[in-house]
Amino acid sequence: MKSGFSFLEVVITLVIILALLVMGFAALKDIIEKSRVSEARFVLGQLRNAQAARSTFTGECAQSVNELDVIAPDKCAPTHYFRYYLSSDCQRGVAERCVRGGREPQSKVPYTVSLDFRTGVFKSR
Repeated sequence: MKSGFSFLEVVITLVIILALLVMGFAALKDIIEKSRVSEARFVLGQLRNAQAARSTFTGECAQSVNELDVIAPDKCAPTHYFRYYLSSDCQRGVAERCVRGGREPQSKVPYTVSLDFRTGVFKSR
C-alpha cells in the first residue's frame, strides 16, 4: 500500500488554494477602497464643522475649501486620494476621487462622495 497523495489530488488542492487567494485579493481591494472613502467622509465632516464655525462667527460661508482651516486640497495632490470642493450655495461638500495627479494608486473610475451640511447625509456616486 502506497502512502502520500496522487498527482491529481495535489493539482486539485493547488487550484482550490489559488482560487481562494484570487477571491481574497479582490475582497482586499474593496476593503482598501472603502477605507479611502472613510478618509474622504472624515475630511468632509471637518469641512462641515469649519463651515458652520465660519458662518457662526462671521455670518458668511466659505466659497472654497482654501478659505477654511482644514487640510483638504482643491486639486488632486500626491498627498490625497480625493480633491475637495464646496457647492456654490454653501450647503454641500464634495470629495472627488482622483484619476490623475492624486496619491497612488489612482482610481480607474472617478466617483464622488458628498455631504449635505444641513442634514449630515452622505451620498456616493
